Amino acid sequence: MNLSRSIYTAAAFATLGSLASAQLQVRSIDFESADPASPGTGISDLGFVNYVTVFDPSGGYLFGYGTFAPNNTDGECALLVSGLGTPSNGQSLQTNSNYNNGGEHGNGNILESNTFFEQNISADSFGDTWTLDFDYLKANCDANPAGTTTAAFIKVLDPASGFATVYYDPIDTTGADCVNWTSASTSILIDAAWGGHILQVGFTNRCSNFDDSRRVYDNIEWQGPPPPPPTMNPYAQDFDGLDINDTNALINEGWLIFANVFDPAGGYLYGYGPFGAPNENGPGFSDLSDSQQAADQGSQSLVVYSDYNNGDHGNGNYIEASVYKEQAIQTANLGQSAIFSFDVKKSDFVNNGQGDAEMFAFIKVLDSVGGSFGTLRDRRISLTDNSIRNWDNVTITMELDPSLDGQLFQFGFGSYASNYDDTGVYYDNIDVSFVDIDEIDYMTFAEIEEGTTLWNPEFATDSGVGFACGIGGSDVWFVYFAESNSEIQVDTAGTDFDTVLQVFDAVTGTLLNCHDDVNFPADPTSALSFAGTAGNPYAIHVSGWNVAGVNFGDGILNIREGLGSQICSAQANASGAGAVLTANGSPAAADNNLTLDVRELPANQTGYFLTSSDATFLANPAGSAGDLCIASLSIGRYASDVQTSDSGGAVSFPVDLTAIPGPTGSSTAMAGETRFFQYWSRDTAGGNPTSNFSTAVSLTFQ
Repeated sequence: MNLSRSIYTAAAFATLGSLASAQLQVRSIDFESADPASPGTGISDLGFVNYVTVFDPSGGYLFGYGTFAPNNTDGECALLVSGLGTPSNGQSLQTNSNYNNGGEHGNGNILESNTFFEQNISADSFGDTWTLDFDYLKANCDANPAGTTTAAFIKVLDPASGFATVYYDPIDTTGADCVNWTSASTSILIDAAWGGHILQVGFTNRCSNFDDSRRVYDNIEWQGPPPPPPTMNPYAQDFDGLDINDTNALINEGWLIFANVFDPAGGYLYGYGPFGAPNENGPGFSDLSDSQQAADQGSQSLVVYSDYNNGDHGNGNYIEASVYKEQAIQTANLGQSAIFSFDVKKSDFVNNGQGDAEMFAFIKVLDSVGGSFGTLRDRRISLTDNSIRNWDNVTITMELDPSLDGQLFQFGFGSYASNYDDTGVYYDNIDVSFVDIDEIDYMTFAEIEEGTTLWNPEFATDSGVGFACGIGGSDVWFVYFAESNSEIQVDTAGTDFDTVLQVFDAVTGTLLNCHDDVNFPADPTSALSFAGTAGNPYAIHVSGWNVAGVNFGDGILNIREGLGSQICSAQANASGAGAVLTANGSPAAADNNLTLDVRELPANQTGYFLTSSDATFLANPAGSAGDLCIASLSIGRYASDVQTSDSGGAVSFPVDLTAIPGPTGSSTAMAGETRFFQYWSRDTAGGNPTSNFSTAVSLTFQ
């Protein structure tokens, strides 16, 4: 989990919200495009309707009628006029009392004619302020008859209460000038109690006995809060919803490809792209895959290769191929950090150490403003390490400073290889977000998962918390929740500056371990381990050595549970997850202190451990639902030590390092020897019996 997914504090988890956008519709009407000869295009096609209420001479309500469309005639409620006022506004809207209702006018009753447009109020508009601006004029210079009134208005009606008026704000226009236009404005704050109500904006004329009530309106502006400035689009994708058989599935998601070609000495030859990223259903450039998934990976993931379609592989040239998405950096995002998080594993079929192929993930900024498209920033992390056999989580960050305004932002995955060397790497659960650095302080810890996190030094602040084993400076804090009862290894290997590292129990505040240098000055990174308890949070504190404002290099934090390295993923079993094996105890062979623990197994199922001295991947052996990662002629089975998982789906087994089973008998573990361990268990699939395998661990004894 990365910073964009959750924040851990001493009190609680907090999530980052987003501003709601107004759903009422902006209107800007000057009537110039309306056709005065057409009842339809004249006024009603602009969204206006009429409603008339009739009162007796003393003001008592008699009846109402409408709504009906304005017919653009002088005797009705509304029509188009032109050439009025000094200077003339061109074409405008004139509203009247409904003079065509001669019976009521002649009876001395009062007619209140309303010409308006209306909109529905939704929850997304609550708390927003909307404003009505307009110009108005009296249609002639005769004196206003007694009792005649005119107004512009904003009104809110409750349809659940017989369309009762719950808000009414009129602007009196009775005293309008007959020559000079007057401007007016009024605003309304949208109340949360008005969800589902009807909002009306318009004009009213009230008179009787055919008295003159003509008013002219123009340049009507109905506007909400100014729209927020454009921002960069966050992105999340687990690839499960994409059609694996559609060759355009990735293209439709906006993924692109680009490649550069170099000669064997590294000299640049040519480049090609960008093109839409193909879903090639096999090795080429990019592909969707439904194999090698784990529980958190769902049904599909993305695979990225060097471009094997390019015959220059066979010529010994190097293809640097990238699969990526891009967008322009917006002004509103300046000062934020881009956070790119994803799950990753190397293909189980990639041979360890094949050729000199390199695989990597990156955030990159190109100069699109200047037009050169040269690389301005490039933060990348290598994924070549052959230990990435189980799914790991990786996070890369980059500060978007003001110098990057308008430039082209890219995130994605790449490879550099020749001679068709295997570069297949799987990616899933991609999450790209943009976070204000000011929202983060040292008491807010980014939650991270087992695997690798690349952190950007702009996150560093001075928390004032010292280090027990060295001199810190600007620092960052993370929180990690242990997955199992096991030894947890934390290091900053790969960081290109001097670090100091310590870990606390995040519940009690107890310092558990602190470390400065692995081998100064050759390797000034830090590494430590501590005994973890499943579910417990641990606060990880890392800093550059005695540096205020660390502003150089890449900070890398690696977390692994148990001894050794995970070398492959596990297929989901009946528990819904993939079984995970960890090795705990001492790496010293002479100590004979090694325990193998497995979690996420189906409850109450039998199984046993396997071991070998080398490891070959074998998918679904003998029809198993899982994969044997340590297939070998040297494989041995602890078949005489059958285990049964407990109700929580876990087993624990103390290994006797003086009696390691093999095909020709038992042997004793020796210092310098590498052993592989995996667990086989009974399982069910669709109610039918089958078997499955856990992840595997590689352990080199000391």
